[in-house]
Amino acid sequence: MGASGSKADLLNWVVTTYHYDVDADATASHRANRLMYSETRNAGGDLLERVVYEYALQGDAAGNVAQVYREVPLTPEPDPKVFDVFGTHFTYNKAAEVRIVTQRHWLETNGVHDQNSVTNLKIREFRGSGRTRHMMRDRTLNWPHLPDYGSATWTDYNSDSPTADYTVTSCTGGSATVSDDTHYALGIPGGQLYSFPGD
Repeated sequence: MGASGSKADLLNWVVTTYHYDVDADATASHRANRLMYSETRNAGGDLLERVVYEYALQGDAAGNVAQVYREVPLTPEPDPKVFDVFGTHFTYNKAAEVRIVTQRHWLETNGVHDQNSVTNLKIREFRGSGRTRHMMRDRTLNWPHLPDYGSATWTDYNSDSPTADYTVTSCTGGSATVSDDTHYALGIPGGQLYSFPGD
């Protein structure tokens, strides 16, 4: 059948409990042994964080993660009502490959999203598959989310290391210096932009 389990961090006195869709509260359309959510609580039972996984049930993305969101209570307590929510939404192409990753932030009270608080934090587009050229680029945060052509990074193959942009500066005498600048990581929470120390 599936499993539910927990992980204890004895150094920080927190426990994370994992809930799968084979648990008693799973709906019939979800019983596929997938992680549905996890909760992290301190020694006093206060909720510190809840991470929820939503899966697409039909269409191009069927069976894949459609959205992951992290709920952080404004005040840690056993049953908090108000959360800061950080969500990562995945849009798929017809081959069920991730095409766009969107990161958003919003406030939630008693399970209701405050629609006026939703903010796009990052939109990243991915193109290419198999042994073709691959491209990653940002999109603008405001509608209609146009491509930021200057941010595009291309590689020859998916197995290459596409996650680095390099700056080549020519010098007199025929030599050049190469500096490693911005790096991108696709994963959970997906497509986050970060820089290496010293950048």
